[in-house]
Amino acid sequence: MTNADRSTFRQVHARLAVALRETEPDLAQLRVYFAALSDLDVEFVVAAADRLMTTSSWFPKVGEWRQMARAIERDAIEAQRARLRKLPAPLCSSCRDTGWRQCDDANRVTRCACATQRRLEVLGRVPPSLPAAGEACRMADLLPELADKRVRT
Repeated sequence: MTNADRSTFRQVHARLAVALRETEPDLAQLRVYFAALSDLDVEFVVAAADRLMTTSSWFPKVGEWRQMARAIERDAIEAQRARLRKLPAPLCSSCRDTGWRQCDDANRVTRCACATQRRLEVLGRVPPSLPAAGEACRMADLLPELADKRVRT
């Protein structure tokens, strides 16, 4: 999180406090929680708070909030990897969707440019990439959770 996320964090913290019937947080508590969670992406901190509202009986300690945010991040990354594995061909020809490409020197690798795009997709800041036009791919392969749902008129 960055300083620009302070307002969002304050709102999420307050929502969580209300949901779990916690007293109004003081400024010191907000600062401690924000500092302790500041190395996490705000999207995962918010998602963790949402999940904690429905699964926790008490206001979480910083470590519990952090643990939930990390679990949500791991789940999102694994879901993305599962979707990429189901594609008929990799989206990135440089790294074959691993996030690592081989340098000219065959003994080294470096982060691929597509890794930034994949991270933005995990965070939900951009929609997931789809195969290039002309590649054989069914939407059911990309989004299996929608495969059984039919639109009825």
